[in-house]
Amino acid sequence: GDELKEMKEQVCPSPLTCFEQVTVTSTNTTRGRIFRLTGMMYVRTWAKNKMSYEFREVREWMEWIFYGGAEHIFIYDNCQTPDECLLTCLAPYIRKGLVTYIQWHPPENHHEAQIHGLTNWLQKYGSTTEWQLTMDIDEYPVMRGDIEADFLLRLIQQHRCSIYFQNQFFLDLFKPKQKGEFLMERFLRRDKNYERYPSRSK
Repeated sequence: GDELKEMKEQVCPSPLTCFEQVTVTSTNTTRGRIFRLTGMMYVRTWAKNKMSYEFREVREWMEWIFYGGAEHIFIYDNCQTPDECLLTCLAPYIRKGLVTYIQWHPPENHHEAQIHGLTNWLQKYGSTTEWQLTMDIDEYPVMRGDIEADFLLRLIQQHRCSIYFQNQFFLDLFKPKQKGEFLMERFLRRDKNYERYPSRSK
């Protein structure tokens, strides 16, 4: 419909006019609330990455997580230059209290920074939520037999502690991105040898 078309055509606003070389900059909008379910993503968007991730992919992921029932999302942005920073793009979500933005670029490699970002979240924001969903930008939780809104909330009602998601690897991720194409639309074929990959805790 019109809403879907508008989402596909949206262009990220202009990047920040200045870039502070600090380790962490936080825009906390939790406002003392305790959430039933939140999402957390560590991400860097830049033009030369192999998967061509931009703000539109970040927004697509967030909208899916919100659709699943999350009330709030924490974005750890590993931006390295002003034009990579997502703060301006995320401003509408921040103003509505839906997103807490953390500018996160400690001097480690990508994977170590991601792990330390999660540790930082647990220390600073872990008490703000009952359940936390942590996934990468190209990882989408899907429930077989339940595709209605708030499907993640119905899932956690069946568990007490933690949930393990089975990874399903798909091909065609590195094919050229088409204009207006959603990231999920690039997942066309499941890897026939997907069983060789172990499950991961998410």
